[in-house]
Amino acid sequence: VDHAAGTRDLRELSGVGRSLPRVAAVAAVAGASMAGLPPLLGFAAKEAAFTALEHGGTAQRWALACCVVGSALTTAYTLRFLWGAFARKPGLADTPVHRVGPAFLAPPALLAAGCVLLGPGVVWLNGLLGAYADAFPAPAHPYSLSLWHGLGLALLFSGAAWAGGLALFLARGPVIRLSRRVAWPTADRVFGLGLLGLERLALQVTGFFQRGSLSVYLATVLLVLLVGQLAVLAVDRPWNGAPPPRLWDSPVQGAIALLTCLAALLCLQVHRRMKAVVMAGMTGYGTALLFVVHGAPDLALTQFCVETVSLLVFVLVMRRMPVYFQETISRWRLMVRVPLALAVAAGVSFVLWVVAAARRADPAGRALVQETAHHGVKDVVATILVEYRAWDTLGESAVLAVAAVGVTSLIYFHRRTGSPDDLVSEAATAPRMPAPPVPPGGRTAWSFGSGARTPVPTAAADDTAPERTWLAAGRTLAPEYRSVVFEVVARLVFHPILVLSVYLLFCAENLPGGGFVGGLVAGVAMTARYLAGGRYELGEAAPGHPGLFTGLGLFLSTGVALLGLVDGTALRALSYEGHWPVFGEVHLGTPVLFDLGVYLLVLGVVLDIVRALGARVDRQIEREAAEREAAGRGAGR
Repeated sequence: VDHAAGTRDLRELSGVGRSLPRVAAVAAVAGASMAGLPPLLGFAAKEAAFTALEHGGTAQRWALACCVVGSALTTAYTLRFLWGAFARKPGLADTPVHRVGPAFLAPPALLAAGCVLLGPGVVWLNGLLGAYADAFPAPAHPYSLSLWHGLGLALLFSGAAWAGGLALFLARGPVIRLSRRVAWPTADRVFGLGLLGLERLALQVTGFFQRGSLSVYLATVLLVLLVGQLAVLAVDRPWNGAPPPRLWDSPVQGAIALLTCLAALLCLQVHRRMKAVVMAGMTGYGTALLFVVHGAPDLALTQFCVETVSLLVFVLVMRRMPVYFQETISRWRLMVRVPLALAVAAGVSFVLWVVAAARRADPAGRALVQETAHHGVKDVVATILVEYRAWDTLGESAVLAVAAVGVTSLIYFHRRTGSPDDLVSEAATAPRMPAPPVPPGGRTAWSFGSGARTPVPTAAADDTAPERTWLAAGRTLAPEYRSVVFEVVARLVFHPILVLSVYLLFCAENLPGGGFVGGLVAGVAMTARYLAGGRYELGEAAPGHPGLFTGLGLFLSTGVALLGLVDGTALRALSYEGHWPVFGEVHLGTPVLFDLGVYLLVLGVVLDIVRALGARVDRQIEREAAEREAAGRGAGR
């Protein structure tokens, strides 16, 4: 009605029933079933509800009275709806409407037809609804659905509800005036006032907590965590019966933990940002050593790679920030932060002990080892990640890709490439001004340090060809920023690191490794090329778009995982065994293909981050240096 007439106001609608007879018929059938008129489904349902409540105690009888009153109100507003929406009202012109299409009318018409058919055929629903009723204790007098149960109290209650509803409809004028006097505020007003109060509360809370200080945010999160832990521990007391914790399994673990804590404490004493980053990285490497001592090489290898990549990302970010920390911490702030940090550390340690001690069932490790050995593989961790938990791994990979794309997109809005072709476009848009000769390869962020730099001779200026450099973009670096040793080492280890990453990818079934670790190792190799030669060198090492690697990896992992739906499993296990001329005996399976997708995805994410935090920052440095040189030449004139 609202779509056809353009309004749903009952005071403005008139004669719609004659213009839309099919709509009026469907509404009448649905309204009659809602009011509980026979022989519709609503009548059988209401009779069943009245019968179930009339044999109960006092509470059920009060509920029965409420149901009768509610049925009367339902009858009243159903009559008001049908009269207001479709009847012709005196003194009001017929409302112009347009035709309602069959597809638009089909859903309510189908439901109305169901009310008509299932009214007499309600006995067909005994089997369906009886399965739910069997879950409860059987009553003394079982009830079965039927359209007619004879004369009884239920039918009397239905008649009272119809009569009461009809009386309310006929006396709608006085009822409306009375309701306006005693009615509460309208729902719109209540919603508006609630929304306004919520906005004011949000502003107050936001202004109190969001002070623009990272330390305040972190302290708030830790304080909420600590209070929640203490509340649970005070109420539940889960440590009862738990075995006492062991300090270590071997003294080596205690020594590594002590050194890790020492590195964390040294972070509080350093004043340089880079030193703080290195000390924080040492805590991660210490955690990896604990994994090694504990006998978890997969976790240790992953932790080493993640910590290395994180350390490189921190270095790329910190180079544009002040060398020293500029925030001064007063004594009273230290007196608040240090006890809070120690309390949170103690609380988290205590909760970990309680969680570990709460295990009552036998560990599943032995069964997993036997199952993986039965399939001819040895690495239980890799098998869990790419077979038993393939869907979890796929979801985590998708989250990683979305997060990386989102973060890098916030940093810049144009191409994520660092090839030498970018210099041509930048030079074309730069203002025309006299400048000293640009060396081959163009200027980069690390080539503005030397004011008097000797260009490398080219074949056009010399009869002899230039000497080949170890790095393709090495000629773009200023002499004081170059490290010949670093350039040579980066060139020598680049391809072996890539080979190592591929080895880690394919050996995951029997040795520590996998696609995630292999992708991180390959990303470290690409990062080494960037650190040795700048963004042009990174463009030479990885000329493809990082999004290509990310999308291809996610597509490959998703395709392999969805292939398992053919057999109704998470990951269909297909394998191939053969003899290749160079490689010898080869065994390949769908888990390896799944890991290959993870490898490409992680490599694309690392490349995207390095290009965003490296190449983008380099462009900013180049523009600032060029502006300073141009300003200096203008002042010299």
